[in-house]
Amino acid sequence: MPVYDHSYRRLESPLPMPTSRWLVIARMGVVERLSSRWFDALLVLALLPFAPYVVRIFLEARIPELIQSYPQVAVAEGSFQFLLLHLQLGFAFLVTIFAGSGAISGDLRTRALPLYLSKPIDRLDYVLGKALVPAACVAIVTLLPTELLLALRILVSEGSTYLAEGPLLALRIGAVSLLFMLTMSVPMLALSALTRSSWLPGLGFAILFLFGRAFTGILRFVFDSDLPILLSVWENILRVGNAIFGAPPSTGPSWLLSTLALAVVLAISALVLHLRIRAVDVVTG
Repeated sequence: MPVYDHSYRRLESPLPMPTSRWLVIARMGVVERLSSRWFDALLVLALLPFAPYVVRIFLEARIPELIQSYPQVAVAEGSFQFLLLHLQLGFAFLVTIFAGSGAISGDLRTRALPLYLSKPIDRLDYVLGKALVPAACVAIVTLLPTELLLALRILVSEGSTYLAEGPLLALRIGAVSLLFMLTMSVPMLALSALTRSSWLPGLGFAILFLFGRAFTGILRFVFDSDLPILLSVWENILRVGNAIFGAPPSTGPSWLLSTLALAVVLAISALVLHLRIRAVDVVTG
C-alpha cells in the first residue's frame, strides 16, 4: 500500500524512560522466589525465633510482677541486638543462598542476558534489579519482623522509655538490616555472575562465609592474634553490627577496620559484576 502522507519526521531526541525499570526485574524475581514452597517454608522457619519475644512482651505487659522476679524475661534493647546478630544472621545467610544463587547464572545458562540488555535496560538497571531480589528476601526475615516487634513493644509499654528510645533503636535495626542486605546480596550476585551453574554460587557463598570463618579461627590460633578476624566476612558483620548497637568490640581490631574490610569485599564484588556484565556483546543500531 502506498504511503501518501510524508509529513512525519524522525524523532531526534531519545524516548523518556522511567527511572524504575529495575523494579520490574526485582518484582519478577521476588515473585518467582515466593512461588517456591520450599523457599516459603524457609521464610516461615526464619520467623519462628520472633514468637518467644512476642510472648515475652505480652507477659511483661500482663504480668509485671513476673518481670520483677525474672528481669531477664523483659525485652530490652539487647534483645533486639541478640535477635538480629545471633539468630537472624544465620537465616539471612540461608535466604541469600536460595534467593540469589541463580540470579545471574540462570540468565547466563539460558542466554537471556543479551535479551535483557537489548531492551531499554542498562547494566545498572539489571544489576540493581537482580541484587534487590536477595536483599528484599533478607529484609523479610530481618528488617520487617524486627521493626514490627519493636512497634509492638512500644505499643504495650506503659512507660515513656521506649517512646523516647524507640526511634533510635529503629534506626539501629534498619542500619544492621541494611548491612546484612548489602554484604550478602552483592557478593552473592558476583558469585552468580562467575558461572552458569545454579548451585556453584551457593557453594562459593558458603565457603566465603562459613569456611572463611573457620579458617580465620585457625589462623587466630596459629598466630595468636586477632588480626585474622578481618579476613572473615561473617565476623566483620558481627563486629560492625555490634558497633551500630553501641557495643563496639573490646578486643581485636577496631570495628572501623571491619567496616573497611567489608567495603573491600563489596568493591571486589562490584568489579566482578562490572566485568562480567560488560563482557556480553549486544548488537545495536
